[in-house]
Amino acid sequence: MSTIIKILRSLVKGKRPTGRSEGEVWVNEADKQFGFIDSTGAAQDLLAVRRFSATSDYAIGDIVMQAGKLYRATKAVTAGAFTAADWDALPANDKYLPLTGGTLTGALGIGTTALTGYNLNINRKLAGAAKAVSIRNVYVVGADVITSAISYVSQPTTEAAAYTLDSAVAYLADGVVVGAGSAVTNQRGLHVNNFTGAANNYAVSTNVPVGTNNNWNFYAQGTAPNYMAGPLGIGTTVVAGCNLRLTRQLTGSTTVASVQSAATVSGDVSVSAYGFSSLINTDAAVFTLPEIYHFAARGGAVGAGSTVATQYGFFAGQGLSGADSNIGFLANIKEKGTQDWNFYAKSAAPNAYAGKSSFGAVTVPTETIDATGNIAATGSMLSSGNADGVGYKTGAGGTTTQATSRTTGVTLNAVCGSIVLAPAAGLATYQTFTVRNVVVADTDVVHVSQKSGTDKYIVMVTRVAAGAFDVTFATTGGTTTEQPEFNFAIMRAVAA
Repeated sequence: MSTIIKILRSLVKGKRPTGRSEGEVWVNEADKQFGFIDSTGAAQDLLAVRRFSATSDYAIGDIVMQAGKLYRATKAVTAGAFTAADWDALPANDKYLPLTGGTLTGALGIGTTALTGYNLNINRKLAGAAKAVSIRNVYVVGADVITSAISYVSQPTTEAAAYTLDSAVAYLADGVVVGAGSAVTNQRGLHVNNFTGAANNYAVSTNVPVGTNNNWNFYAQGTAPNYMAGPLGIGTTVVAGCNLRLTRQLTGSTTVASVQSAATVSGDVSVSAYGFSSLINTDAAVFTLPEIYHFAARGGAVGAGSTVATQYGFFAGQGLSGADSNIGFLANIKEKGTQDWNFYAKSAAPNAYAGKSSFGAVTVPTETIDATGNIAATGSMLSSGNADGVGYKTGAGGTTTQATSRTTGVTLNAVCGSIVLAPAAGLATYQTFTVRNVVVADTDVVHVSQKSGTDKYIVMVTRVAAGAFDVTFATTGGTTTEQPEFNFAIMRAVAA
């Protein structure tokens, strides 16, 4: 007994049988499609992938076999000869992922077939919107994810073989290639935007431990400048009121520095080079700031059990000696009022100067204190030197000689000096001569003494006026004809 199966047949593209019984099969030769009538009486297509037919229409996304290769329609295709521009060729392998997900064991190219050296290579043109994204990851974190949600993980592993990998880079951003005629205003290797929704928000977080392998949490080896609009904390997250705050423990060497400037000055720097520069401005607003400190040294806490032998608020070491002129501390404040000071030590702690010091002029001092100008003191000026004492140094004095007689006046405008008397025999009777001296004031005290001579003289100052003083003298009885010499010195005094 033989059974004959009748199949409904159509030569019209797109036509499907209607009004037929469940289970009947049909074929459309124009569409190269085969199907059946379902329980609802509707015709159902059975072939998901058909051979291309020039007599059939195709919708976007339809897959066909043409010349041994698979193609996907990129547009609505009407009946006609095969046109490659209307189709995307599918990879020539048998590994495809279902739309619901799966495992891809081979490399993946999007917009490219160049896969050597890549697991994923995207080389597809970005178009279709003013703001385009090559890879976008937008997802909802499920309620069962309670430890961490990570959008991207890079964890390369080297193969178990004897070789050296020169560089392993978890993320690489190369500079954009600007096509002819186009321009790029800004490009960013990493951009974090509006990152504020969590309790703690870290735009960039690293956790590289210190070690012996040249480890760095942040390493910017390019020579371009670096910019930070917000404050920076090193060793601390408490940065309120600071632009830069350092609290990190100092360790790793017997001599340490919290901040070190060891720059090399290039040849194009021809005016000045500063290791540290402070320039503080006040805001354009009505307010009063009591004080500005450009540099403040405050004593830290000495931990229990530790001892600090000496601490220095500012230190200029012996190595500061390589220039033609070397100045440990330079102040060049312009005096515009009564409260302008180049150096102001307001505490009662003592001050020590081991070297010679010059005051009143920028000259190399020859004495421990070398002053040009007046010195004022509200307390005593004392000397414990048993060989030097207090007095005048070379340059303060002068000398003069009487012209005709021992009562002839002389002129000597100096705070100290010597007067050579005219040649005459000594007299036990007092004689007086005037010393004209513009230096002397009427409140000053003038001391006079005999410097040389055979006879012994009683000599004294008997009058002091503004611009002159009188010297009165007599021998103790000698009558030698000679030119004795008297010394004098003016001591400043006031009547108020």
